[in-house]
Amino acid sequence: MTFAQARRVVFGLALASFILSFVHRTAPAAIAGELTAAFSISSTVLGTLAATYFYVYTLLQIPVGMLADTLGPRRILAWGSAIAAAGSLLFALAPAWEVAAVGRTLVGIGVSVAFIAILKVSAVWFEPTRFATLAGVTMFVGNLGAVAAGSPLAWVVTWTSWRSVFVALAVFSALLALATWLRVRDRPEDLGFAPVNPQAAAAVAQAAPGLTAAVASLRRVLANPATWPPFFVNVGIGGSFLAFAGLWAVPFLQDTRGMTRVLAAQ
Repeated sequence: MTFAQARRVVFGLALASFILSFVHRTAPAAIAGELTAAFSISSTVLGTLAATYFYVYTLLQIPVGMLADTLGPRRILAWGSAIAAAGSLLFALAPAWEVAAVGRTLVGIGVSVAFIAILKVSAVWFEPTRFATLAGVTMFVGNLGAVAAGSPLAWVVTWTSWRSVFVALAVFSALLALATWLRVRDRPEDLGFAPVNPQAAAAVAQAAPGLTAAVASLRRVLANPATWPPFFVNVGIGGSFLAFAGLWAVPFLQDTRGMTRVLAAQ
């Protein structure tokens, strides 16, 4: 395998994990009615069920960043996909909403590694001048996962059950975990290639391990005034958009505009 082929495989598998995270992020909107009926729950409980994904996803971002530096993207992506597979299966087979919430929490844990890992892959496997472009490609393709969880998912559940869909997602996640473990490598050097970004490789090699160094790094980030404007922008835009489009948009359009589920999801 050439270096270009190996790099495409590594980036492609990491990107697949990120697409999967977007599918899970917005899937409840397309099946809100089914979830309410299946578990006989109120809208408040439905919101809690959907939000468990975001609670754990948010809390894990900083620890995942540390794990990406210490364990490497290969391990965290493989284990993340395996945990997401278990969570998807538990969600699909759940007899009650409490069990489904545990499953969705596991999914949130599993897919929380995807974005940080793909940034790590981009930094180590590609030239520094391509990093911003790859981040844009990542967000573009990831949002295709959100599109797939919209009207296509709403159409699929018109002829099969939502539980079958999540069983299929569990199988896909398990296969992705296996493929990631077998084909993804943390650095080009692991496959015998020369380092592409020596500066990033040196930074990883010189990174001080341990909790003290991690806390010191976190303090530097929090003390940087440039950290906070994008933080508040993302809280406002991301929070508002995901709260609505990630769950309530489809039932809102169905109830207030008389749309079919497929049309509302579209």
